[in-house]
Amino acid sequence: NRTIILTDNDYAIYRQHLIHINNPVPLETIINTTIHGDTLAMLPFLPPACVDLLILDPPYNLNRTFGTQTFKQVSDDDYRIWVEGWFIPLLRMLKPTTTIYFCGDWRSSAVIYQVLSAHTTVRNRITWEREKGRGAQKN
Repeated sequence: NRTIILTDNDYAIYRQHLIHINNPVPLETIINTTIHGDTLAMLPFLPPACVDLLILDPPYNLNRTFGTQTFKQVSDDDYRIWVEGWFIPLLRMLKPTTTIYFCGDWRSSAVIYQVLSAHTTVRNRITWEREKGRGAQKN
């Protein structure tokens, strides 16, 4: 993992594909775009069955601070309730063939599996060991 630094030219290129939505939109409006905003606030405006690939990397159930937002470790049951609170609304957007990559740490993987297996068909799990984490010279 490395921090990506964008140039002014990069910003100009990516800004061309950046959209905000605050009312229902057809699929054609969002193809090849980046939607900027609160995911849960925008979910009702996105068309159903429009997602081919869903990559999720929510805060792990750890005591961590990201910018100004702090996350506190909670019980497995509370973490499951939190994950289901935002995962279940995503389901209407998935196609029957959608692939989901759900990132998590080893401690929360059982909870993640519980949520995924209750609402989707889990075909595979990918696990690897990261020895040093973000910013490591070798992984």
